[in-house]
Amino acid sequence: MSRQGRVPLFSADSEAHARGARLLAIVRVESACRARGIHMRGIGGAGPPFSGSVGAAPPRGGTFMAMTGRCLCGQVRYQLEGELPPLVNCHCQFCRRAHGAAFVTVAWVPRSALRFTAGESSVSRYVVGGGYRCFCAKCGTRLFNGLISEEGYITLIVSTLDDDGHPGPVLHINVESKAEWHCITDELPRHQSMSGEVIAHLRAVQKERLRGADRQSTR
Repeated sequence: MSRQGRVPLFSADSEAHARGARLLAIVRVESACRARGIHMRGIGGAGPPFSGSVGAAPPRGGTFMAMTGRCLCGQVRYQLEGELPPLVNCHCQFCRRAHGAAFVTVAWVPRSALRFTAGESSVSRYVVGGGYRCFCAKCGTRLFNGLISEEGYITLIVSTLDDDGHPGPVLHINVESKAEWHCITDELPRHQSMSGEVIAHLRAVQKERLRGADRQSTR
């Protein structure tokens, strides 16, 4: 398929984007339910399989501290509740062009988990097709992306978080449309586009993290 014909995850009018965001959201909510001993149902349904879920559950006997983030100029600030899910490096042409970078590191989080603590009125939204990108109107920092049809979840730009002590990315996606001049030098798994294999990998990473957190809390 030609570069023009490819359908990356972050294509604003792409159904593949919607499916990818929905599946990656499931990873997070499944982990939260598993930690609480709750069995999820309806994942294969046509509609959203979960509604009203905010953030992930903390390890047994523990708590999660809210994370904070901001734009470059500091006009816009936010707080993110819950656990940060596994991070992904996206190499699609839309993210590269919007951020002026070889790739963008993102995390799929519930929109309800993000709360603006300052400068919400300075957040502008660029809408194209069925998607949007939110950024600071003063300095231009991209904060998060999303789909109008999937308002429950957003794609957080991880570099806007104040604390960078969280685990790094676990894989690369949309490498079929990566910049030809960029060479990926790490050993992380690389995926041509969004796929079931990507989802399985993220589920495995999140499951292992929950196990590790449980082991720590029982010591």
